[in-house]
Amino acid sequence: MGHRAKSGIGDASSGLGGGLSALLAGVSMMALTLGTDALAADGSAGDSSSAPIQVPKVSVTETAPAPEGSAEAGYKPEMATTTGPWGTMPIQDTPYSIGVISGDLIDNRIISSTDQIFAADPLTQLYRNQSRGYGSIIYIRGLPLTNGFTELNGMRVSGDLIMPVEDKERVETLAGLSGFLYGPGNAGGLVNYDIKRPTPTMLNEVTVGNYGGGQYFGHADVGGPIDGAGKFGYRLNVVRSDGNTGIDDNDIDKYLVSAAFDYHVTDNLLVQVDYSHQHYHETGTQADWGAWTGSVPHFSPSILDPTKNYSQRWTYNKNDMDVAGTNVTYTVTPDLQLRTAYQFTRIEDENAYIGNNIGYNNGRYTYSLTAHKNAPAEHLNNSGYGFADYSFDALSIHNKLTVGYYTDSYELNLHQDSSQNINLGTYSLSPNPTSVAAPAFTVGTLPVYTSQTTWNQNYVIGDEITLNDQWSALVGLNHTEIDTRNFSISGATSSHYDKTAFTPSASLLFKPIPPLTTYVTYLESLENSGTASLTYNGQTVTNANQTVSPTLSRQYEVGAKATIGRMLLTTALFEIDKANTYYAANNNGATYTYTTDGEQTNRGVEVTATGKVTPDLTLSGGIVLLDAKITKTNTAYLQNQPPFGAAQAMGKLYAEYAIPPVPGLTLTGGATYVGRQVDNNFAVPATARDWLPSYITGDLGLRFAAPIYGTETIFRLNVTNVTGERYWQQSDLTGAPRTVAFSVSAKF
Repeated sequence: MGHRAKSGIGDASSGLGGGLSALLAGVSMMALTLGTDALAADGSAGDSSSAPIQVPKVSVTETAPAPEGSAEAGYKPEMATTTGPWGTMPIQDTPYSIGVISGDLIDNRIISSTDQIFAADPLTQLYRNQSRGYGSIIYIRGLPLTNGFTELNGMRVSGDLIMPVEDKERVETLAGLSGFLYGPGNAGGLVNYDIKRPTPTMLNEVTVGNYGGGQYFGHADVGGPIDGAGKFGYRLNVVRSDGNTGIDDNDIDKYLVSAAFDYHVTDNLLVQVDYSHQHYHETGTQADWGAWTGSVPHFSPSILDPTKNYSQRWTYNKNDMDVAGTNVTYTVTPDLQLRTAYQFTRIEDENAYIGNNIGYNNGRYTYSLTAHKNAPAEHLNNSGYGFADYSFDALSIHNKLTVGYYTDSYELNLHQDSSQNINLGTYSLSPNPTSVAAPAFTVGTLPVYTSQTTWNQNYVIGDEITLNDQWSALVGLNHTEIDTRNFSISGATSSHYDKTAFTPSASLLFKPIPPLTTYVTYLESLENSGTASLTYNGQTVTNANQTVSPTLSRQYEVGAKATIGRMLLTTALFEIDKANTYYAANNNGATYTYTTDGEQTNRGVEVTATGKVTPDLTLSGGIVLLDAKITKTNTAYLQNQPPFGAAQAMGKLYAEYAIPPVPGLTLTGGATYVGRQVDNNFAVPATARDWLPSYITGDLGLRFAAPIYGTETIFRLNVTNVTGERYWQQSDLTGAPRTVAFSVSAKF
């Protein structure tokens, strides 16, 4: 990949190549001397006409390894960055299940949103896409992750995130509990986004293309050292896109400016600063398909045309996000390192969207439209950490002791008249969606108040213990505190909890041979149970905007990671025991209450593979099998039943094949299988359990790289959902239609 520096031995005056060249030159000079003067002194070959010994020239070259995560490396990652206090670690030696989508893979699959990231990641199930008007919502290990469980550069960000991907070097998924690593979180896992950092050599890359439909874009990625000594470097990403997505009346207008600076003050002191601003404005956002009314036959997704917009063209989602951060790393001595960072994030968003309720009358489908409007809201995040790492030996046992503190706070500011719902009537579903005039919303006219504040703080101590070349352990303890307050519009506290817990982490690793690592891990985590939404299934939530008290979750995991040739293979067996948090139906679904009742147990297995099978064939993908059940509950109809939304099985495969007879040409493609899942209407006791069917989608594409007038140029084409499969992505949202994307990149 052009924007990642490739180190090698190309300078004959330095390094291994230089040393060998100098040695060979010395041998040649000695031979010439021996062929004349030295041999003449011997008396046996002193004739001046004797020819000197000829030593042939020898050229020594060495091919540098491909950068980790690059297409040349088969997108195989080497290091993990979602390991919190442990710092960056070799991914094979981390006792956690971790998936990585690299910057090269983002470029080569022409990925424009987190929806496509999670559709590609074998560990994640895309549940709600951001076309609905918010950020992507996903499931990991059968548990939903909302926007409150995202890490950016290793620090938490909460709020309605529309996360840009063009300025990301990698997107890393940690499956399972992360209590020791990041404090209160989601039992399913978390996602961390790492921005692109300055490169050691000059980089100039320009990409233009189309993300699908009429959504054309331009992306400039430039960087490199500023000074001659290479101590000060920069990286700048600028993106602009606008146009229709391929769904009628659905248009996305966005721009991004992202800058990062590295200053190597000394060989031991690194200071990093970064800032980004993204503006995102989507119109014609995708509609929800909510509760069914009356006697409705199974509502097949084949009835809906995914290229048609069953919402309204006047719906929209605006999202502006600013991020500013700094990071300092100081190596005091070879055995002592200090790490500290701070990050501020501000998100402002507003939206208007449509919820559709399905009916069936006189042999035809109808749908009733309800318009929802949310006035502008402000989300403020402050995150930071400070760690000290000290390495020492005790009784022939090597230790790396880490102590430190990390914290984050979140504040949500709303208008006193923050939301409004308006019924727009009932219409026939076919042959085409009905367009109606925008209603006269009256929100956002009253003053702003603070609706919620959350403060997490964590004191941690951990030890990375190396017993010998085969046995090692990671043990840690986190004292975590989470304080959350909800406020009424008058400023009074409407709900409050302050909970603390000690959450341990323990892992034992065994390497029978260097390419194979096996591990067992036990984790506990204080789980932030989330905040009740305003509506659920189109009905009122009785405790809207209230946060449920945190609960303690536990995880047991056994896994193995192996490097075979240029492939990384991983497998993990896990069990997660957590509180069952859900929307309980009142009066047969007339209203809902967000509550905690009983316990949920998720067991499963994950298998992934990434890398080069042969020099020409790259494979990346995985399989997840899940057995999730509500094991303890006071609600009889939920006992021993699977929770809604989580697919019982999932499989993803992406492949690239370089055509040997045509240098530079690579064929790409893949397939995604998502197994059946319980739909959310099962939350209503009177509704029979209904399973959403499984679905399979396929992708096809190609890539061609060639120099044009001395400039490295890459042409890409990618078609997603190539067969135009119509499917339920989840209970109230259909899947994306066939999309054709293409791009051209030039690297100077």
